[in-house]
Amino acid sequence: YLMPEDLQPVCSPALLRDAQPFTTQALAELPLLQQTTRPYAWRQWFDSLGLKVARDMTGPRLELFSMLAQAAEHGMGVALVPPFLIQRELAEGRLVLAHPHAYRSETRAYYLMIPERKVESAGLVAFRDWLKEEARDWREGA
Repeated sequence: YLMPEDLQPVCSPALLRDAQPFTTQALAELPLLQQTTRPYAWRQWFDSLGLKVARDMTGPRLELFSMLAQAAEHGMGVALVPPFLIQRELAEGRLVLAHPHAYRSETRAYYLMIPERKVESAGLVAFRDWLKEEARDWREGA
């Protein structure tokens, strides 16, 4: 186990014109970028705030978080993405938080899987130790 999956809405700073995060009602009216492998992500995000939104499953569907981030960066809508995957984009201001609420998935998390026959590989042991430390630092800082 490395860390849970936390999803947070992000968008282009151009979409967030007044530099204030969107209200949930305003967010619900924007194009919601959907990830094909997490078809209920927006519904779960709104549900975690106690809201039912009719359009929570509409919007362009993309396969990967990297695709969602790119689409959001280009102003195509708002994407739900784990912040650890877009640290650079956030730091450089290419993406901004569209709303402060993060949804922690109850069913998804990140794990490192190593084939049993490779568990003693020096390179994989070093990588595992480094990755576990990075994940721990992220969890403690998030």
